[in-house]
Amino acid sequence: MVRMIRALHGWLAILIVPWVLMMGVTGLYLNHPETFKSFLPDSDFDETLFDVWPTAAPVDEAGAKAIAVASIPDARFKRSTKPRYHGRDVIRWDSPDGDVIVVAATGHYWVKKFYTRTTYSPEGRRLDTRVYWSRLFRRLHQFGWYDKSLGTFFSDLTGVMMIVFGLTGIVLFFTRKSDSAAGGSVSVRRSGTPRPQRLVLRK
Repeated sequence: MVRMIRALHGWLAILIVPWVLMMGVTGLYLNHPETFKSFLPDSDFDETLFDVWPTAAPVDEAGAKAIAVASIPDARFKRSTKPRYHGRDVIRWDSPDGDVIVVAATGHYWVKKFYTRTTYSPEGRRLDTRVYWSRLFRRLHQFGWYDKSLGTFFSDLTGVMMIVFGLTGIVLFFTRKSDSAAGGSVSVRRSGTPRPQRLVLRK
């Protein structure tokens, strides 16, 4: 029985390590986001460059819709009523798969998804990508996965395995303690055991 508990304890230690590390890191980030952000890559693109862009071109609603469809194919877009973004007049198309926000005056656009926002030139060249670290770490900490497709399965599973890991550890601790109190087993070193001497019969 003790051997089975020890094996279960060992396997649980291997299985839960990735999620324990993830919970630890994401928990620290949520408590100290500013400290972590100083080590994580962030967006540093200057959007005032839109105003002096050599190939800037105004875009109407139909042109913005074409950009949206090309950026996120098969998405079901809905015209947003929000007229401004980052201090600029925009034409915005939203969908469950992400939003496409087009600057009406210059043709620059952003493709905004749950974890990222990517900036593009009017020609479709990627200029910058910003990661929403807070959203990502909060989602990982809460669900144990990067999206909600599996619900809280990984988070709950990790919690159950940690409970079993703790209980098996307690059992092994007290089992070892009771064995030590009882004197334990006696080990015999073969090299320290005297060998019988050979008898020689004299005539």
